[in-house]
Amino acid sequence: MVARQPLEQRIAAHRHALLSKPFPGFGHSLRPFYGFDPSYVPLNNGSFGACPTYVLDIIKEYLDEAERRPDTFLRQQYQPLLDQARKEVADIVGCDVADLVFVNNATSGVNAVMRGLNGTWKKGQGILVYDTVYGACGKTAQYVVDSNPDFELQLVTVPLRYPLTHDEVVDQTKAAILHAESKGIKIRVGIVDAITSVPGVIVPWERLVTLFRQHSILSLIDGAHAVGQIPLNLRAVDPDFFISNCHKWLSAHRGCAFLYAPARNQGLATAIPTSHFYLSPNIPKSNAPDLIPTKAPSNWVATWEWTGTIDLSNYLSVPAAIEFRKWMGGEQSIMQYNSELARKAGEIVSKRLGKGSVVMEVENPTQEENLTACMVNVSVPIGLPPTQGLSEEEVHVQLDVLATKLQTRLASEHDTFVMFRPHAGKVWIRLSAQVWLEESDFEWVADKIAQMVLEEDMQSKVSV
Repeated sequence: MVARQPLEQRIAAHRHALLSKPFPGFGHSLRPFYGFDPSYVPLNNGSFGACPTYVLDIIKEYLDEAERRPDTFLRQQYQPLLDQARKEVADIVGCDVADLVFVNNATSGVNAVMRGLNGTWKKGQGILVYDTVYGACGKTAQYVVDSNPDFELQLVTVPLRYPLTHDEVVDQTKAAILHAESKGIKIRVGIVDAITSVPGVIVPWERLVTLFRQHSILSLIDGAHAVGQIPLNLRAVDPDFFISNCHKWLSAHRGCAFLYAPARNQGLATAIPTSHFYLSPNIPKSNAPDLIPTKAPSNWVATWEWTGTIDLSNYLSVPAAIEFRKWMGGEQSIMQYNSELARKAGEIVSKRLGKGSVVMEVENPTQEENLTACMVNVSVPIGLPPTQGLSEEEVHVQLDVLATKLQTRLASEHDTFVMFRPHAGKVWIRLSAQVWLEESDFEWVADKIAQMVLEEDMQSKVSV
């Protein structure tokens, strides 16, 4: 039997194979470096991301290594690899590696923080969310309210109707805090998007962290779309908690996300599930050897390092993803290409749809005021059934039904996917710009959507 090369050599061979190829430039020339079906047009990176084949090749090496000697890999080899992955993400987002751990996805991170607050609530406290909150995170906040009936917790919801300037978002948040305080509600934690999901717009989360600090409110930043899409410096902004998916815009394999918590808050972000490294305040620490050896810098890191047996390859894929992005030119070059393409995509689709279609953006935005990062939102100019006498919620439901119909048709008839969602009395599409796309992709999808809208309008007139 031929001896197999050590893991490090096999990974080095993949790296050499990648780096020996010249970067072909952004756009369609990058499609062969991903596993897309030839007929599929990937326009929705914002939902699930896409993993380069280079990263998949590295993952396969980890899977193979784990199967060759499971105990050796999981008890000895994986921890240094995990530490390296954590370090590389910490370098990108600007924080101490001891303050960052991996979780499966952003929803898991938000749940860890919110459930970690159980046992610390006081009567009459509140949780601040926005009506643009990601559905799963909004449900998590509601679950915490429901599961703590003795404390009469309140959900304080801030309504947002985009396009809004960052100043308007901050002002409306401050007004909601002051209104809650006037009613005797002490907001304990605020859940804020760094970039909202639908519509996909940048939120002034750094300024909101400062605002929350002024009111002694914990800041929980749902940055699911943030890393790889906008620059981050967590050490400078100092949020109380920050979570972001590495599998959306950072090119890692799904699911992989990070949870950031500075040392002052790590006791609130306890690992889920509770496992071997949990230390009880009521029981002395055992002097027995650890079941799974660890060199973690703190017990908090150790509890997240091993929560039970899982496939760790997604976490370990992060350095390969970052390597691939360096080969493409690095974070700044990628963000610049994607943001410029997103703005062009908005113009292309809005112009093609016509009939009053607009891009969701503030008027004459500065670089700091932009709503658009790598996702752009365009309104769909489609006729609606009569809405006179209907409540805002009833109109929203009608729009949601129409949006879902258009979304389903586009996916089933044209082998692509674009998010269609109602917001502020209109149906909007959210388009994701990514390194494998070009302007022609958005011209193509604009034509498909325009034809669908025409057909739906004609059908509506016939029905009337």
